[in-house]
Amino acid sequence: MIGEIRVRYSGAVPGIVARELNRIKKAAWIAVGIFWHGSSRMRAGHFTVAGGRRHGYLPRKGQELPFGTKKFWRSYAGQKQRLVGHQRPLLFSGDSLRASRIQKVKATATNKKSKCKVILPPGFNRRHPASKINMRAEVTHITIDEARKLVKKFDGGVDKGIKAIRKTQTKKVF
Repeated sequence: MIGEIRVRYSGAVPGIVARELNRIKKAAWIAVGIFWHGSSRMRAGHFTVAGGRRHGYLPRKGQELPFGTKKFWRSYAGQKQRLVGHQRPLLFSGDSLRASRIQKVKATATNKKSKCKVILPPGFNRRHPASKINMRAEVTHITIDEARKLVKKFDGGVDKGIKAIRKTQTKKVF
């Protein structure tokens, strides 16, 4: 489970003031958060059965029971199957999926570190005290392949920002 992505830079970037570099990193992190949220389908993938397997979600009560047995129909998985007709993770009434569509991305950058937070609605914080299931940890989990894509997006944003600052313009004066 990847909790955070760390991108290390060492030394100063020639020709760029630290304040400008921090602004560039902040803009790159915001682009990464928006990328995770929408265009890459990373967020939406958490609400599919395949995504649940890929991200290693803990099984819900009754998912490991044989389908159609009395125990299955009395469990959470059986009630969900009967009431809404599917076994998609993190999705019972659809409120969590709708709420997760709200794009709220916050980025900070200093000379020592920079980070991006994708702020999710409070519904993902609900947790039964006796349960090992943590919906917030499940929905924010990223795989190694996703981490590589996000780092590539961040590096691309930083490179683009640095190139935009370093671009020199010459004007002819008569």
